[in-house]
Amino acid sequence: MCSSIQDGESALHSATSNKKTEIIKLLIEGGIDRNLQDKDGKSALHYATLNRKTEIVKSLIDSRIDLNLKDKDGLTALHVATKYGHTKIANLLIYATGMNLNLQNKDGLTALHIATIEGNTKIVHLLFEKDIDMNIQEMHGWTALHSGAWFEKAEIVHLLIEKGIKINLKAKDGSSALHLAANNGNTEIALLLIDHDIDINSQDNDDQSALHHAAWNGQKRLAQILLDKSINLNLQDKYGLTALHTCALHEKGELLQLLIDKGIDLNLQTEVSSG
Repeated sequence: MCSSIQDGESALHSATSNKKTEIIKLLIEGGIDRNLQDKDGKSALHYATLNRKTEIVKSLIDSRIDLNLKDKDGLTALHVATKYGHTKIANLLIYATGMNLNLQNKDGLTALHIATIEGNTKIVHLLFEKDIDMNIQEMHGWTALHSGAWFEKAEIVHLLIEKGIKINLKAKDGSSALHLAANNGNTEIALLLIDHDIDINSQDNDDQSALHHAAWNGQKRLAQILLDKSINLNLQDKYGLTALHTCALHEKGELLQLLIDKGIDLNLQTEVSSG
């Protein structure tokens, strides 16, 4: 009892935690405030979702609980269901009247970002059945496409592209999804992006291209794909460095030879310091 009071739980929270369906029904019929939140900002709907109690979630939805309540981390019940792969509950929430599918947590992540990161294609498909904004950017400016590229979720990247996500949107640091794929050396995702007309020569805030990123990380196969797709191999970053400089600095001999074979300008120089 004291623990519940300290945690800020209502009787509805406690009944939900203990899966007492009949008690929950009595409390709702008796007029309990269904939207009370505990000290962590969690509602009874959060509890039911965390405990994977589909029938209780359904009862709470039918009772017109506020579906969009956020906990202290900015998570709605839908975020929670998505994060933990509770697909049946996610389905109920997605189709529930009044559920805002575009809400972001404290890091700016939407349910689509989370489903992408977790690799949950079923929930991604469910979200696409509704009118969601797939181009929302989180705190670093990443769309779900950036997340898919970074966490190497090729199937979801393909789905996002098919559904028309803005493929050339950049993060706050200027990186595109292709920069992230190049960092990881993910050739499958890089090809998906390139074949769907991503700007192959896009440069980030340091003026680095995907080829710079591939060179930095020694991703020879990825670099080969970029070169085969006619990337501008002589692009210089804000310091005047080309991918060749990067290979030389990081002793990437095989990749350096590949760039030479492809005809990179060997004589480009870095910026001359005025100091």
